Amino acid sequence: MSVKKTLSMSGTAVFILCILSIFLVFPAMAAKPSLVIKEKFDGDWPFKRPEIMIQCLENERVIAIHASSLASYALNENAKEAAKTLNGYKPVEDILLTDDKGNSKDLTAMIELGKTLCD
Repeated sequence: MSVKKTLSMSGTAVFILCILSIFLVFPAMAAKPSLVIKEKFDGDWPFKRPEIMIQCLENERVIAIHASSLASYALNENAKEAAKTLNGYKPVEDILLTDDKGNSKDLTAMIELGKTLCD
């Protein structure tokens, strides 16, 4: 009986250590999302919504997160490449404004802002 209790406690201890390691490692892999608001943004606002969250994930994957639905959109090439295998990002064109000719607004400023979160 004491052997079973020891094994059970060991299993619990391993589980707790695994969970703790996830929380300790994850912050190093991804920066916290940063809320960007149209009125405070210095530049041409590219999104349909007046606010968006920008986040940098591992390998400098810059994504936009819809603030109310939490849907994720790949902004840079690193994120778009990862999206091919992860299937977790929606097409960014869904949330972009377009000009009179139907061209999507430029994302360069947002991508650069997102890369600053990688540091």
